[in-house]
Amino acid sequence: MSVSFSFQTQRSYDLISRIVQLYAPFQPHDYVLEGIASLLDGRDLIAITPTGSGKTGYIAYTALVVHELTRHPAKYPEVGDVMKKFPENPLILWLISKYFGSEVLHI
Repeated sequence: MSVSFSFQTQRSYDLISRIVQLYAPFQPHDYVLEGIASLLDGRDLIAITPTGSGKTGYIAYTALVVHELTRHPAKYPEVGDVMKKFPENPLILWLISKYFGSEVLHI
């Protein structure tokens, strides 16, 4: 029985953090690492946090990690073939609407 790779481990969080720090001058918050790991594992993510708490990091850092892992897979053998699920030239689409924001406030 083969065990599928999961980004939901401390070792994977450390890997994500190292990759982000290749491109950004700071270390992401733990909750951002957990969110990125969830996205990389194919889960949906909804983050409702205060302004300035790093929500943009979820999408921006996920894009950086996907870029790094798909462009340089030999540098990250611990990930194995899991990145093959991503297209060669991935597109991440991020939409925010005033309607969604106003509806969240009424929950």
